[in-house]
Amino acid sequence: MTVGLNLLRDGRGDALVSAGNTGALLSGATLIVKRVRGIRRASLAAKLPNSVGGHFIMTDLGANAQCNAEYLLQFAFMGSCYARHAMGQMPDVPAVNPPKDGHLGRLSDSPRVALLNNGVEHTKGTQMHQDAFTMLENAAKQGQINFIGNIEAMDALSGGCDVLISDGFTGNIFLKSVEGAAAFLLSEIKKVYMTNFVTKISALLVKKYFKDLTRRMTPDAIGGSILLGITKPVVKAHGASKAKAIASAIRQGAMAAKADMPLHLSKSISEWKNTENS
Repeated sequence: MTVGLNLLRDGRGDALVSAGNTGALLSGATLIVKRVRGIRRASLAAKLPNSVGGHFIMTDLGANAQCNAEYLLQFAFMGSCYARHAMGQMPDVPAVNPPKDGHLGRLSDSPRVALLNNGVEHTKGTQMHQDAFTMLENAAKQGQINFIGNIEAMDALSGGCDVLISDGFTGNIFLKSVEGAAAFLLSEIKKVYMTNFVTKISALLVKKYFKDLTRRMTPDAIGGSILLGITKPVVKAHGASKAKAIASAIRQGAMAAKADMPLHLSKSISEWKNTENS
């Protein structure tokens, strides 16, 4: 991992993909490749599917178990920047019921940013969430991000936002819960189709659509999470990744490098700091 990070830092690579320990990768990327100037903490972000045939970016997914309101504000800037500049270049997994306009993955100059919480009211959540809400709302009033408020998990999965912000502890639980629920539902659906002769015939009729659904819901289609806030793209793949997942993670790293995410992020942070100090 250290060898790869040194090669990335020295310009002998455009992106790094690793299935190694998350903490070690985060520490190595921070100390060797370095954070973008102005970023307090790097965060893990991934592109997740929603129920309306599109996707949303979620961050943080586990890099920072303990956060404060300022970290969440920076995660919002990083996630919004990633959605604008890299999300559209990432190949989409075909949706079973795509939107009528055929668009998969909302592309916008102003992605809808929401804060994951246990209710939509601004008084919900811990003191950190309430402080973060105020800071995000102020940033929205200054036209820096398109903050739409708090959101509950079920609404995020229903297409209620383009960028979902969370502390790493909650985000990691959210991600693993979604992955577990998806695996459970796919398994149960398969059992239903294998019940008897009639259901097996039905399975043949919907085989193509079931494959599309499986591809859309499996983590292998995404491949990994990108470390936002690092000066060069670093992608964390799951330790149990198979060949398809590694290939997807490599493609994600290549797309982030092509989009020149660190440059866009650096500009976004500079503009935010200038507005904050004015």
